[in-house]
Amino acid sequence: MRLTAVLEQRFDRTPDGRVWTPGPHGYPFWERYLTVFSEVRVVARVRDVPALTGSLRPANGPGVVFAAVPHFLGPLGFLRQYLKVRRAIGRAVRDPQAGVVLLRVPGTLSSVASAALGRRPFAAEVVGDPYDQHAPGVRRHPLQAFFRRSYTRQMTEQCKRSSVTAYVTSEALQRRYPTSGQAFALSDVDLPPEAYAARPKVWHPEPHEAVMVCTLELNIKGVDAAISAVRVLRDRGRNVRLRIVGDGLLRPQFEKQAADLGLAGQVLFVGAVAGGEAVRAQLDQCDVFLMPSRQEGLPRAMVEAMARGLPALGSEIGGIPELLGPDERFTLGPADQTHADALQAETVADALQRLLGDPARYDAQGARNLEVSRAYANSALADTRLRFYQAVRDLGERSEKPDRRTRDSQG
Repeated sequence: MRLTAVLEQRFDRTPDGRVWTPGPHGYPFWERYLTVFSEVRVVARVRDVPALTGSLRPANGPGVVFAAVPHFLGPLGFLRQYLKVRRAIGRAVRDPQAGVVLLRVPGTLSSVASAALGRRPFAAEVVGDPYDQHAPGVRRHPLQAFFRRSYTRQMTEQCKRSSVTAYVTSEALQRRYPTSGQAFALSDVDLPPEAYAARPKVWHPEPHEAVMVCTLELNIKGVDAAISAVRVLRDRGRNVRLRIVGDGLLRPQFEKQAADLGLAGQVLFVGAVAGGEAVRAQLDQCDVFLMPSRQEGLPRAMVEAMARGLPALGSEIGGIPELLGPDERFTLGPADQTHADALQAETVADALQRLLGDPARYDAQGARNLEVSRAYANSALADTRLRFYQAVRDLGERSEKPDRRTRDSQG
């Protein structure tokens, strides 16, 4: 049985036909599905490039192939390529050899795919929340309110229609987007044994360094609030630096913000790094993981940081409350009110100052996080993952039977 997976992630393809990604959807991610499926066909945007740039890792390999969708950026780019995108996705999901279709939602491509499928059954993995992703202030776009209503409505319908659904959260996304089909709570984090630190972080005197691991494509991770918080802490006489691991279209904007605030020496932009060991090396150089997000599912990066024994701070949104205790969470608030930027910076700075200024609390939080993260180890999730994959495969086999009967009756 083949699995055809549709997702929003963008990929690069070199002339030798290899497909590459800076994100988490490398070959090991798709290889997990091969425990049940004979082949995985990934339907995603693919950009042809002459050579590799930056830190990328391979996404295709034995048993994992790509059905390329024309590359585009943003709503305007989508409209320009709409007919080509729709045709490419329609061909992929309606292909008689597509097997069973899995939509990773939310996403523009998944919305196109669900429309192309019509009444055909499909499975879904719910990895984020468009209601928060398109909240006021997260993106500066005149159609933001329309996008929020439209994408939220689309995902509500997709989850209702999905026959087998996996949510990366235990409760948060399930409450907002219930399914009428079979449901699983299943994080998509990848934590092999080597992902775990031998012991938690131990407090030390200043200077301290916070770390964020996130995309800089959209202003949904609160990078602006984190940068401003560093300035607030410096004005309070605190020596806290910020390391930002990740890349994207907004990086120049954030670099300018740091420069304008006089933080060129205190905010380090690492850029994209390959996953796994390279990310762990960045985490191990820092003292606290910071995630002042405005939209989340259940953040993989936070779980990975917790597995390194790092204390963590995050906003009260999405699946973060399922990972952190109440003392390690804060309400960031909307980004479109008067003085909101300053209030958000103060909120993040207060959280950092309380944690980094309390050695006993710091040590206890690191130990707690290391223990909590063990529930997300590959070995701990293996049984649930297998049951989800089997349920998706069974859906595909049930869906094929009517077609077989029809062919037999016509033959």
